[in-house]
Amino acid sequence: MRLVIQRVSRGSIRVDGENVGRINKGLVVYVGFSEEDGDRSDVNVVFKKVVDKLIGLRIFPDENGKMNLSVRDINGGIIFVSNFTLYANIAKGKRPSFTSALNPSLAEPLYKKLESMLESTMEKEGLTFVHGTFGAFMEIDAISWGPVNIVWDV
Repeated sequence: MRLVIQRVSRGSIRVDGENVGRINKGLVVYVGFSEEDGDRSDVNVVFKKVVDKLIGLRIFPDENGKMNLSVRDINGGIIFVSNFTLYANIAKGKRPSFTSALNPSLAEPLYKKLESMLESTMEKEGLTFVHGTFGAFMEIDAISWGPVNIVWDV
C-alpha cells in the first residue's frame, strides 16, 4: 500500500462533477494498493496503524513554526482518495504501466475498509472527513501548505 499525504490549508473534492465536500486545514491523502496487498493477512492491524498515523502525524506548525501538531490537534480534516496511479511505472517508454497496481476488484474492498475505519475514527473525534468514490472521475482542489508531501509505503 502506498499513501501520498499532502498538508493543505484547504481542499475540496468533486466526484463526477458533483461537490462531495471540503476541508479547511488538514490532509489530502491518496492511497493505492499493489499486488502484494491482495495477499495480506494482517489487514486489520495495518489499517489501524494507518488510521492512527494519519490522525496523529505531527506535520502542522505549532506556535513556534515547528512541525509539532496533528490533524487531531488542529481540529483539521482529511480528504481521502483512491489512486491506483501511485503504482505507475514509467521506467520504459512514455506511457505508464500499472501492472503493479492491485486489480480493482480486489483493491476496492480494501479501500472501502480503510475508508470506513478512518471515517469512523474521525467522526468519533469530531473531525471532518471527506472521501472520493473508488474508480470514479474525481477533481481535487488542494492548496498545498508548505509544501509538505509525504510518500509512505506500508
